Amino acid sequence: MRLNKHIKLFLFLILLTCNSLQAQIFPINTGYVVTIENGDNCFPIVVTEDRQIFEVVQSDLELSPGHNITFAKVSTQTTSSCVLTNQVIIYVISENSTGNSADLCDYVDCVLPGDVNQDGVVDMVDMIMVHHNSGFTGLYRPNSSTDFEPQFSLSWNEETYFGNDLKHLDTDGNGIILQEDLDVVDQNYNLHTDIEEIPLPVLEGFYVNIAFEEEEIIVPDAFDLTNISTSAIINFHGSGQVLSNVSAVSFEIEHSDEDFLKTEDIVFLQTDPDFFETENEIPNKIFRQLSENQNTLDIAVSTLMPEGKTGIGRIGQLDFIIISDIIEARSEIEIPINIKIGDIKVHFNDGSIFTVDTNIDADQLTIVKETVTDVEDQVLEQEFTLSPNPVVDNLRLVMPEGIDQSLRSRINILNAAGVLVYSLNIEAEDTPVIDLESLESGVYLMELTNSNFQVRNSFIKL
Repeated sequence: MRLNKHIKLFLFLILLTCNSLQAQIFPINTGYVVTIENGDNCFPIVVTEDRQIFEVVQSDLELSPGHNITFAKVSTQTTSSCVLTNQVIIYVISENSTGNSADLCDYVDCVLPGDVNQDGVVDMVDMIMVHHNSGFTGLYRPNSSTDFEPQFSLSWNEETYFGNDLKHLDTDGNGIILQEDLDVVDQNYNLHTDIEEIPLPVLEGFYVNIAFEEEEIIVPDAFDLTNISTSAIINFHGSGQVLSNVSAVSFEIEHSDEDFLKTEDIVFLQTDPDFFETENEIPNKIFRQLSENQNTLDIAVSTLMPEGKTGIGRIGQLDFIIISDIIEARSEIEIPINIKIGDIKVHFNDGSIFTVDTNIDADQLTIVKETVTDVEDQVLEQEFTLSPNPVVDNLRLVMPEGIDQSLRSRINILNAAGVLVYSLNIEAEDTPVIDLESLESGVYLMELTNSNFQVRNSFIKL
């Protein structure tokens, strides 16, 4: 009986193996030819249905990405810079082109630099996991890149609490988890693929609140270059309990959309903490990152102490800077500032993560513009108008009614640094229109003076 061509080929491979002491025949298998972006020295790759990976050193067929092939594989002594699982000679028995190219990372667990816990987004959890596993070593990632794109990497055979291979924490691919891996998380922060949220348990019996240290701030209703500082306190409460074995705490801070409050200027300080104190031997690490959500800041405080930390109460404070000259330009007498704390997570030294409820998750501070006490000045301040404000080029000054304007007056305009940038004398009864086209954009103060009165008002030049 005549043997078909597949059996003949297989018998030929057995004879070939018997005549070669260095070759070892493996069973016939099926796999997909895939691409790998690892440089010019890498051969085609075949991934089998059970996800074994083979580098094709030699084949009796030109392999193209997307081909589904049935093959026999023979080991070889060839070394590879790609550091793949096996380097083999593949003899193709049959092929069935799928018509689509395929990528290695569609079949195996690839590294996406920065997304340490493989939830599809680079965030503060990734920062903390890298920090806590600093010093671990494993196999380097050939021809690695820090770009946010999947890259093949061999397993380190060690996992995090959530089952992520530690190779994902080696974000720069050099085979060791160090500060440089935190830099990659920072580089790719907020980047994401299809986000797949990982549900976390709630830490029962604990809650967090946030509160400004003061309810209102009085701002003199005058041009002042001194910026205003205020603080909000973050406290952990436990209904008589304490937190133990804590390695990190993370949260996000959101504030109202105000032009005088800059998210990037918010600072978290561990001032007089009752919980998570800084140790002299192993100082805490504080992380700050701008979130992709507007007016939101991600913050975390982390420790490398193996046993973690124990305590409850005040963890620290947030310092805010309010830009006073922008406050001065606002027409409102009272301006509220709202802050909110959320997405609170407690990280324990075994790698587990819990969310924490809030008791008072928001607070409000009111900025009050102080009015002057002199009656005439108060009337003048209210009725001395500049139109339009903000202004592009021509600014019209409307003199107050009921005020003696029979005297010659002088107009001075000062910039935010208090430097005189414009001066003009106006005759009695004039309603002047001032050409400001040559002024740079910014906040300015106008002074109107004669022998009977002196009034001031601010305006914005666009």
